[in-house]
Amino acid sequence: MEYEELKSRIENLKDIFDTRVRSLEYDFAMANNPHSVGDIIKDHIGIIKIERITHGKVFSSDILCAIYYGSELRNDLQPKKNGAKRIVWQTNLIKK
Repeated sequence: MEYEELKSRIENLKDIFDTRVRSLEYDFAMANNPHSVGDIIKDHIGIIKIERITHGKVFSSDILCAIYYGSELRNDLQPKKNGAKRIVWQTNLIKK
């Protein structure tokens, strides 16, 4: 085995490891996610209707949580006229 082949195999293993870690993180975040697409949620900024759910780590920590993306709603739960969309972090949700 040549040194270049060793480096190539190590890089391949690192890629496989990173892919499996990301998959595990996604599974964890979704297992602890209380909402689904179509739900209406509220945070300290306002209200949105969920259109897509992803995951991420909270800034400056290793806490994994869901990230919700959707259309902003007014207080009467009607879409805003400007059609704005934004994200809401699961850690910022206001409980009903």
